[in-house]
This record gives sequence, C-alpha cells and structure tokens, in this order.
Amino acid sequence: MRSHILVLVSLVLLGASAAGSAVELLTTPPGRMVAVGDRHLHLNCSGHGEPTVVFESGLGGLGFEWADVQKLVGRTTRACSYDRAGYGFSEPGPMPRTAGAIADDLYVLLHGAGIDGPVVLVAHSFGGYPAQLYARAHPDGVAALILVDASNPAQLATYPVNGGAACEFVDRGVADLRFSITPHLPEGYPQEYGLTALALMMQPNAVRTQVSELCNFERSAKQIEAALPFPKIPLVVLSRSRAEFPQDASGRKLENAWRHYQDDLAHLTPGAWHVQANGAGHHVHLDRPDVVRDLAVVSVLLARQASEDARTRGVAAAP
Repeated sequence: MRSHILVLVSLVLLGASAAGSAVELLTTPPGRMVAVGDRHLHLNCSGHGEPTVVFESGLGGLGFEWADVQKLVGRTTRACSYDRAGYGFSEPGPMPRTAGAIADDLYVLLHGAGIDGPVVLVAHSFGGYPAQLYARAHPDGVAALILVDASNPAQLATYPVNGGAACEFVDRGVADLRFSITPHLPEGYPQEYGLTALALMMQPNAVRTQVSELCNFERSAKQIEAALPFPKIPLVVLSRSRAEFPQDASGRKLENAWRHYQDDLAHLTPGAWHVQANGAGHHVHLDRPDVVRDLAVVSVLLARQASEDARTRGVAAAP
C-alpha cells in the first residue's frame, strides 16, 4: 500500500513544491496497529488518565481529522483517534460495512488495546450510528456520548441516500470494480496531516469502504432502530450553527429539518444537553475544536466525579 501512496503523493508534491509549500508525508502509522480478529486497525492515543476519550469519524473520515481536538483533550486525559477498517492505515474489513460491524470492531479494538474502562465517545456525522450502537450494546462501557452534528436514523425521510449502481457490486467484492471519488479535505483540516490524508483517501480500500458505508446507510439506520433502548448515560448533542444548505426556500427547509433531527437526538435520554456551536458548519470539530474539547473535558470530569461518588458510597456501605 505504501508504494501506491508514494506514487499518488509524488503528483501532489510537484504542485505543492511549485507553490513553495512545506509538505510532509507519513508513510508509517503515527499510532499502533491493534489486532481485531485477523485484521489490524490503527489506533493513535495521547495523554494520560481515565476515562479515555475516543473519537469516531464521519463517513469517509480518518482519525487525523481529530488531531487538534485530541491535542487539547490529551492535556486532561487519554484521548484516542482511530481509522475504521479500510480507512487510513487500517486494514480492510469484511463487507458490508455497516454501523453494526463498525461498533463490533471498536469493541474488540479497545479491549485489544487494553482500554477496558468506560470511555467517553465523541462521534461525528455518520459516526453517530456506530457510536449509538456501541452505547446501546455496552452501556457500562460508555461514560458519556457526545454526538457532533450526528446522523439521526429518522433523517432518511428527508435526506434519502442513494449510492447508485455501485451498490449492486461493492459488497460482493467485485475485484476489478473502479470508483470515481475525488477526496476532499474540509476547511480547517489539520495541515500537518492533510497530504497524508489525501493520499490515504485515494487508496482503493478506502474508496470501497466509503461506498459500502454509503450504500448501507439505511441498513445502519435500521440497526439502530432494532437495537436495545438508549441507555441512561450522559448525552450531549453538539450541532452546527452555520447553514450547509443553500439559503433559498428549499435550502432553508432542509436546514430547518436538520435542526429538528438534532433536537430529536437530544430527546434520546432525559437530561441530555443540546449545544449549538457558534460559527461552526457540519465539521464542528474542525471549525470549533475548542467547543468539542470543552464538552469532552466536562464529560470526563463528571465521569470522574460519578466514579468517586460510587466508590465513596461503596466504602460507606461496607460493614
């Protein structure tokens, strides 16, 4: 895979050099490779302390996009980003790539890495699906859940997803299937990882994985609807304030619908917070990493206090 990366990046480097830009390419994982069954996934952790904060990316996203938030959170506790199977430095997983498969991978990944205590999950966009499933299946393993402008299964009534003809083939593993997806880095992407991210996004495994996640978007939504009830854990819904749809009559209707679906997520459990990030678009963690940091750190401190209170009650109740 690295040889493919170098070939692709050499073309980008020519343009970057001509523009006088300083660029750096990572050809080895900055984190560690953790066994998940017969595969290995890339996990990158920094900082120390419990509970661990774990970041889950949106559709097509890599762990690199959380770098700025991870640096901030890592000053308070251990913070970990990872590449889902098929993305970044992680090896591909079996098709189809559904939220359920992703949540199962995450469980094995964390335990394989020795992260056995409850974690604070921070999930963006489509990443909210596997994060929800993880929390529903392992409520004792989640100290808090932060949904960052996350997908809501109900949204398919307004925003249907159609992966096109590729959906007939991708999950069957057609070997010579080719897709035309041009990777794009959203504004605010950590500069030190931009070149590497683009190269990794162009890899065939990454493209196939993205198409599979897209084609199974509705299936993933149905997995949540069929899952156990949402547990009684702290929940924060962090949504954008900047409109992503054109501000004509149709676009405003779509934007208002998105806000409704975000409000709906905040009703998953009593006492949930719904916070709107001023000046942020859909990639809230890139536009306002400080807001994501603050909510993650507050969740960590509340989890620590709850753990201490439970320990104190246990000591007091002992004969």
